[in-house]
Amino acid sequence: MLPSTSGESHIITHEPDLLVGHFIGRIGVDEMQRVLDIQRRFSAGKSGIFLLVDVEHLEHITPEARRIASEGPGENGAGVPILGAALVGARFHARILGAMVFRAARILHRGPHFDVRFFDTESAALAWIDEIRRSLRSAS
Repeated sequence: MLPSTSGESHIITHEPDLLVGHFIGRIGVDEMQRVLDIQRRFSAGKSGIFLLVDVEHLEHITPEARRIASEGPGENGAGVPILGAALVGARFHARILGAMVFRAARILHRGPHFDVRFFDTESAALAWIDEIRRSLRSAS
């Protein structure tokens, strides 16, 4: 999915390590699979990525789409580690679902722990991601 002016869900990639999704309306299996395909291609050769997902205009994610999301983008769910996930504009129900999907992904893949945080604005989410980047750079 590419940027859209039609009010449809879309994904934007920002080098070196940020995938920004805008989920609008209802998300089914086909749309979630497109998201994961973009994530897999963008992740190739990277040591980790950040996810920022704007869900302010999300109405529903089907149970099957949630299952696919928790399995991840790689073959059998294997993929590049997620360094942090920020969800923007999530109402209470979306916060519960988002936390469940990411928790399931962490359990399934037993990969490195990453934080999932909820924000009211994209700028606050980006500031948090920049803070993690600085922390990772100073640790290495």
